[in-house]
Parts: sequence; C-alpha cells; structure tokens
Amino acid sequence: MNFIGKAREAFKHVSEDFTVEALGKDLQPVILETLNKHGKDRQRKSVLSPLLTVWLTLGLVLRRELSYHGVLDWLVSGLRSLGWNLPRRHVKDGAITHARKRIGVAVFYDLFRASVQIAGEVRADFHDLVSMAVDGTSMTMPDTKVNLLEFGKPGSGRGIAAFPQVRLVGLVATAVQTLVDVAVGPCCGKGTGERTLGMKLILVNARQGILFLLDRGFYGFDLLHAILEKDAHWLVRVSSSVKLRPIRKSRLPDGSYFSWLIGKVEDPAGAKASGRKRWIEVKHKVRVVRYQIKGFRSTRLATSLLDAEIEAKELVREYHRRWEIELAYDSVKTHQCGRRTGQCPTVLRSKLPDLVRQEIYAMLTVYNLIRALIQEAAIRHGMDPLSISFVHTLCAVIDAIPGMRRAPVEKLRDLYHQLLDDIARGVMIRRRRPRAYPRVIKIKMSKFKLKRLRHQEIRRDFFSETKILGEVA
Repeated sequence: MNFIGKAREAFKHVSEDFTVEALGKDLQPVILETLNKHGKDRQRKSVLSPLLTVWLTLGLVLRRELSYHGVLDWLVSGLRSLGWNLPRRHVKDGAITHARKRIGVAVFYDLFRASVQIAGEVRADFHDLVSMAVDGTSMTMPDTKVNLLEFGKPGSGRGIAAFPQVRLVGLVATAVQTLVDVAVGPCCGKGTGERTLGMKLILVNARQGILFLLDRGFYGFDLLHAILEKDAHWLVRVSSSVKLRPIRKSRLPDGSYFSWLIGKVEDPAGAKASGRKRWIEVKHKVRVVRYQIKGFRSTRLATSLLDAEIEAKELVREYHRRWEIELAYDSVKTHQCGRRTGQCPTVLRSKLPDLVRQEIYAMLTVYNLIRALIQEAAIRHGMDPLSISFVHTLCAVIDAIPGMRRAPVEKLRDLYHQLLDDIARGVMIRRRRPRAYPRVIKIKMSKFKLKRLRHQEIRRDFFSETKILGEVA
C-alpha cells in the first residue's frame, strides 16, 4: 500500500468512533442514538463517517474563522502529535458538503432538543416562577440564488440588504441564558413576522410555572389570553396607545394599580348555522406599573401577576432581565460565530437552504453545550452562572479539545475537571447589568453607491487598456 493509501486507512479508522471529549460527555450517546433513529448511521465509501460528519458540522460553528478543511484538521490535530500519519487535507473539495447533505436537518434538530436537556432543568428564579425571555433576531448568509429565493432580503426606503437573512425567534431562560426553543423562518413574506413566529413558540412552551417576559411588539389580547389559558403568566411592556384605565380604588401603595384587559376571543362552543365564527367578550384583571428611569421616557408594564406582595420595583427589575436574550444572541453571533478578516461578513457560511437550517441547529446546540459547561463549573465552585464569561469559556473549550483528543482514557476525567476549573476562573470583572451607553454610531452612512445586480465580477485586460499620459507620438 502506498503512502496515500496508508494515510487514508488511518483517517478512516479515526472517523469510525470519533468524539470531542470536551463536549461529548453527554452528547456522544445522543448522537449515536439519533443517527440510528433517522437511519443515518450506515457507513458509506467516503472516509467521512456519519459520526465524524456530525462532529465536523458542530466544529464548523465553533471555529467560524477556519475553513471547512481547517476545522477538520483542527479536530484531528491532537492525534497527529501522537504519531498518527494524518495528512493536513484529508478529503477532496466538496466532500464535506456532500457529507452534510447526507446527514440532513432532522438529526441536528434532535441534537438541539437534546442539548436543552443536557443544559439541565431550569429552576424557578422569580417568586416560584421560571422567567423566559422571548425575542427575535436575524442572521445573514452567503448571497446565493437558492438562499435568496428561500429566505429573501429585508428592504427599506434606501434599498435592500446586502445578504439574505433568516429570522430566528428564541426562548431563553434568563437565569442561565440557555436557549430553550427556537422558531426559524424567512425574513420576509406572509406568516414570517417576529410576532407570528413568537406566538407559536410561546404557546408550545406555555405551562404552569412559566413567566414570559415580552416586549411591546408581542402585546396583543389573543396571545396574552392564550398564555393565561395554559396557566402561565406574562410581564409585557405596553405601548402608549393602549388604554388601561385604573379600577376604582385599586391603586396600591407602591404606585401600581389594577385594570381590566378586555378583548374578544372565538367562542369554543362553535360557529352558528351560517358557518360564521362566534366571538365572545373576555376580560382579565391585570396589574399595571408605570415607571421612569432618569434620562429615559416613562414606560408602562402590564402583568398577570396580581400578588400585591410583589413590589412594583421587583416587576420592573424582572422585566429588564429580558436583556439576557440579547446577550445570548450576542454570544452566538458576535463571539461564537465571529468571522476572520477577509471572510464573507455573514453569520452563517452555508450556501444551500437545508444546510443553512442544519447550521442554525448545530450553532444553537454548541451554544447550549457551552452554557451547560458554565453551569457545571458554577455549581462545582458555588458561583452564579451569569458571572462567568462566555468568551473566556469559548476560548477554554477550543484550547482543550486537541489536548483531550490525544490524552489517554485514564486522564480524561482529570482533564475535564481541569477544564471546569479553567472556566470558573473566567469571572467577568465588569458585569453588563449596571452599564449604559448612548445609542450612537461612528459612521452614519457610506459615500459609495449601493450595490446592484449589474455590479458583478468582470474580466479585463488592464495591461492593454493602460494608457501612458504625456507619451510623445
């Protein structure tokens, strides 16, 4: 067997039972079970086994600054130091994309759902309730024709965006910043709005013991009534156009008051003989808090929590914990998926719609696994999980993966505990909560023209087109 054949056999042997020890303690058996469930566990001729392909896809969202081949080389770099004869470029161009297509989207959706369980059960953090923040974000992807047709580009009066975008609405446990559930859809089109996706997400997860923290864009009688029907609670910011008149003699000593939230819902008894829907009027008693922070406009909050023992300032402070979902999005988009200078300035790297969805679920899976490590380190050292830096943890995990890959089995437990200790050392010196910054930018707008479809790459012979000015005839 020649040199190339030996290297290929060595790499094939590595891919059969591949794992990432720093993240695979609880995930590895789930991956094997999920691959078997979807019939994706059978080995093909490619040296990229289904198990290695899954870990490679997870690695792609962990090392966004590396190329496909760079990530694969990083995952097996620990074995090369042990004397394994592994080439730096293991597979041909396009092989990784074909392997990702074979695995599909459903496997990674199940892994994301499993990562929520691995992150651990979220305990009550506000008066025997679990606070869940709901909000949306968008993620950019390469500007290919299929991505554009599937997801679209948002537009404004000044034109359309540079790249196609996917809309993502997430549900985050504010106490630990774990992404509990998500809804994914195009950035434009009927039924793809943030409120529409968020409503479906909320109603699927609404149950007794949950407190939803909602921005004013989610305010609506239909949604709030549906949440109460499932014995859950809500705390929502109310627009100034909404009328919530105080009930007579209902004002509490802390300044809050009670009001009636009145609206119409479909009659569960059914429609009339004519076939038209029947509507009935329903009203719910709510508590309203009006407050103002120095330097900001006054704001109103409405909540289904009627217990007068919960002070108004507690409700205000709890509502502002909704910002934890923005920090979760920042951790994913800015730090976990940070791009290297010279790369396409998009959050996602996939050029096909199905691979975009696969990459999203892989991204959120890795994010929850990192949050699980933070929680485990916090419990081990008696700390608050939100006091540990996500960026520090991300760097610690990236550094630990090659070392744990080449370590003997008997040393893995000690190295894992060492990783938890390293994570616990990453305490944030300047917590985000007390800080505030003005909403300004350095550059208002660009002086260059807007890019159009006609502005594509062209080939020119610059040498023959060059004219020396002042040349003597």
